[in-house]
Amino acid sequence: MNSAAGIVRHCGYRRIFLALPALSLVFGYPFARSMFVVFALWLVFSVIKENNPPAVDINAFLVISQYFMVLIFATVFSRDPNVSADYLFNYSFMPALALVTMFALRDIRDLEVVMWGFIVTCGVVSLNVLVQGFYFHNFNHQIKFLFKDYNVKIYSSLAILAMPHVWFNFLVDRQKTVNRLMWLSALIAILTAMIFTALRAVWFFIVILVAFQSCRQLRSTRRRVFTVLLVIILMASLVPVLMKDLEVRFRQSDLQDRRAMWHTAIKMGNSNILSGVGLGMYSHLSYSDEFATEGMIYFGYPHNILLSAYAESGVVGVVSTLLFWGAPLWYSRRLSRNGDKRADAFLVSWIGFWFYNLTDCMIGVRLPSLTIYMYYAATMAYCCNLTSSATIKPSRSYGDG
Repeated sequence: MNSAAGIVRHCGYRRIFLALPALSLVFGYPFARSMFVVFALWLVFSVIKENNPPAVDINAFLVISQYFMVLIFATVFSRDPNVSADYLFNYSFMPALALVTMFALRDIRDLEVVMWGFIVTCGVVSLNVLVQGFYFHNFNHQIKFLFKDYNVKIYSSLAILAMPHVWFNFLVDRQKTVNRLMWLSALIAILTAMIFTALRAVWFFIVILVAFQSCRQLRSTRRRVFTVLLVIILMASLVPVLMKDLEVRFRQSDLQDRRAMWHTAIKMGNSNILSGVGLGMYSHLSYSDEFATEGMIYFGYPHNILLSAYAESGVVGVVSTLLFWGAPLWYSRRLSRNGDKRADAFLVSWIGFWFYNLTDCMIGVRLPSLTIYMYYAATMAYCCNLTSSATIKPSRSYGDG
């Protein structure tokens, strides 16, 4: 591995990828997009020069390919192809460059570097949320990360992906007490910050994590149920403390606004059952006389991943979305059933992803999309390579490599 491509892959590749999530949050989407372009070209050059193409799971390749073909389909048959083309480029193709990493992650050390990027970034932002929450008493709406303001939803999408891996490391890293204390501290910080965001979907993710782990660790069904109920009661008791405007949020945001957004999305999909109104067209048409619904407050996106797909790409888009975003869930579940503990972390994060995106939808938001596509690539690389290569060994912590 003395070639220039080898140096890029094993030196520059590691350092750059470790910095990507943090740099994306600090400098914003345009900077991150430029870095992904350069980084993707680097990886392609590395694979070509080494003349050692990675093993590719044909089913995974077909699932990923069909998704982007459907996005193009929804752009071509859009009510306004120009708007859809801009959306396709900025919100889909550019973030999807992170998927190129799937073909470069051929060693467990490469995967560990990627996951360290998520964990370190999530830990830093968690401390930001906690400091701002305690000092400014601002838990619910905006968190300030270094130079820019970001909505707590961006942190939540990152925490849902990273926190199960922190939990995984806490369970399997038994070499040093200091390591376990480090993982436990990180876990507490991320959990507390997630609670302070006052996002209910994130709170239920904590219940999902506890339920999954209790099923793994506790033999008694009674103990499992008791543990989950205890966590649910604890989460419920925090609602009136952290949500001063609980009644207003529940009445307007949950009952009124989301019901109106979902009804609008259904009307858009029904207008063209096969292809919908076109990629990225929801925000342009949701306030029109044709589709607007009484009581609607937010017009940006329908806060549901499947209804968003139905509105903008019809039934074809719904099927494609289920295949594409369901693939990492299926692959990680298959490995998890075989006793792979690292696959457990991937599985829990994708369960949380689906739960979160059934009441919200971060796929069409540019900055979270970069992170989510990158995590998708890491999941598929691990799960697919594990079934076809002996280079990846399960049940190791990220601190071991």
